[in-house]
Amino acid sequence: MEQPSSAASATPTPSETVLTPQEMGYLKALGNKPDVSGMITFNPGDIEEGHAICGQSSESDDEDGWSEGAFSGPPTVDAIIENEWDGADYQAAVEHLCPKYLSVLRKAKGGFTDGTYEVGKDIKAGTYRTTPGRITDCYWERSTAGGATIANDFVKNAPGGVTVTLMRRGEGFTSEGCGNWMRG
Repeated sequence: MEQPSSAASATPTPSETVLTPQEMGYLKALGNKPDVSGMITFNPGDIEEGHAICGQSSESDDEDGWSEGAFSGPPTVDAIIENEWDGADYQAAVEHLCPKYLSVLRKAKGGFTDGTYEVGKDIKAGTYRTTPGRITDCYWERSTAGGATIANDFVKNAPGGVTVTLMRRGEGFTSEGCGNWMRG
């Protein structure tokens, strides 16, 4: 009498993983190309990272620490700016896996956080405003290439945020305690 074989349950390999059309689009946007049979070889962590970017991670904490704050929820303007997620991988995740956040990604593009910048090199000229929320104890300064102050302000309390226009290439901009800035 023949005994039934007991096949061990194994973790699916990337070639056995069933992907949604959105996940396929995401992987292709990351540069993964299908082979002649139409199969895409990929790192399963790429899919998890893409979902984590969109706040869809099923893991509470993974080896890379994605859930430790960086990807702890849906994309926000502040999270994108603070983590400089304007790269192709972040764009691909939002476009393919959570397109409802495209407007958030657009708002964050070109934004920056507190620091010292050169207009035309680090940031573009234009009008910037702090991301939504009350601003307290914020100092900003526009300066010439030689370091002379063009304009500055210490904002004690701005419930509606702060707006600054950066006009010239080579102009300096410094921000301390203001948080994140987005175009607009």
